[in-house]
Amino acid sequence: MTSKKYDPFTHIYEVGDLIVYKGAFLDDEDEVGVITAIISLLHDSIDIIYEIQVPSGTDIVTQYDAQFILEPLDIYANRVERRKKWLTE
Repeated sequence: MTSKKYDPFTHIYEVGDLIVYKGAFLDDEDEVGVITAIISLLHDSIDIIYEIQVPSGTDIVTQYDAQFILEPLDIYANRVERRKKWLTE
């Protein structure tokens, strides 16, 4: 990840990026996965479609949905660590 601040609304993933698939929206556990393919739909209102592979299987996620249910693994890990630190202080 570059030094730019992470913004879930504008973040663009690349093939091979490790992500966390947030299962809370689906009443499930969070899963670590990888972006396996990217499909660009320049002619449609949906710019990008991501194919992701997680332990529970493969899923297709639009760029719009990604802002809510995907998060880069390093950002997720930092957020969890900050939360643990805050709770133990």
